Amino acid sequence: MSLIHGVGLDWTRNEVKTGLITWTHSIADTHKSISRPLKPFRTYLGIGQSWALFAAPDTHPNRLEVAARIDGNWEMVFRRIDPEHTLMKPQISFRRVRGIHDGVGNRPGKVYRAFCDFIAAGMFDAKPGADAVRIRMYRHHVAPPHKPPVDDVHLRHTVVVTREDLETRP
Repeated sequence: MSLIHGVGLDWTRNEVKTGLITWTHSIADTHKSISRPLKPFRTYLGIGQSWALFAAPDTHPNRLEVAARIDGNWEMVFRRIDPEHTLMKPQISFRRVRGIHDGVGNRPGKVYRAFCDFIAAGMFDAKPGADAVRIRMYRHHVAPPHKPPVDDVHLRHTVVVTREDLETRP
């Protein structure tokens, strides 16, 4: 608050907070009223962006990994951001599917199990010799450019789906 007092304003912390919230709402309302007439053009041309790019970068992202068990050995078939393991990449990376696994917090959402069954079914089709599919996440730390890398990896949200599981589920 010393910066505000330093320029001669005698505002309390609560007044600053209330004023800032009011000001940001006013800016948002102004932005909406200016943007509204242009919406049909943006929609027609497909040039709108309804989300903030890198609004809150995640320093501890999850990395999805899928393996198929063939003859008792786990074979890596998909790993996010890995050009050598890309089986089912178009389905897994599709924007409406990606939200299920990308950014999964401390607990996976309600549809995570259905997502795992969907992935397993696709993997069983692509890998007829597989008897199980393992879906899991690795949470790792991404250090800022000015800091040394941190080897901090945690295994999370492991689900193993067998062929029998899929055949017996309703």
